[in-house]
Amino acid sequence: MPVKKARGPALPAEIYALFAVRLVVSAGSFVGPFLAMMLTMKLGYDEARAGAFMSVVSVASALGLVVGGKLGDAFDRPRVLRALQAVTAAAYVACAVMGFTAATPYVIAFAMGALNGTWPIINAIVADSAPEDRRKEAFSLLYWGNNIGFSIGPFIAGLLFTRAPRALFVGNAAVLFAAAIIVARYVRGGDRPSAADGPIADPAAGRPTAAAAPSSVWAVFRRSPVCCCTR
Repeated sequence: MPVKKARGPALPAEIYALFAVRLVVSAGSFVGPFLAMMLTMKLGYDEARAGAFMSVVSVASALGLVVGGKLGDAFDRPRVLRALQAVTAAAYVACAVMGFTAATPYVIAFAMGALNGTWPIINAIVADSAPEDRRKEAFSLLYWGNNIGFSIGPFIAGLLFTRAPRALFVGNAAVLFAAAIIVARYVRGGDRPSAADGPIADPAAGRPTAAAAPSSVWAVFRRSPVCCCTR
């Protein structure tokens, strides 16, 4: 008779809350997928100028990862996460009020950089909160949230872009405020492990690594850069 393998501790509520955050934010990511079309069709950018500005957005997004990671290490992670989500939402509200003006793309670039700063913080909270033998499952659950959300969002955004373009900003802001409320209500951040806690499981490989210094986004990045930078 086959022996059923015992499961480890259940995933904490923070993991399911972060799954909901990933799902909601990904489903409501209306602006990013249509940014190039906004630049060319609404603001009159030619192809070269639009391409150059998309490079600026990529740089802002990369800086957002760095700044978000450092803030997550220096301060309470759930609070920093809520703050970045609220700042991004406020920037999109400003875009909705301004409409498609010369300043709008730069506000969008700032908003996308701030939003990118949330991803390493979420991953660090997962690493802090999930039981060691369930971290791989916890990260997989968040990736499911991303995939489901991104399968829904572009369809809705396409309808809004053709009928009410400013609603893209309003919708994106609304889901970010909703995500901040979920974080405030359900996410406490977990305990940051130290070297005394022993080896830390690598969620990408499903095996333990050597004991680490106090948990930080940079420590996780050095061990598994793909885990920190991917959504």
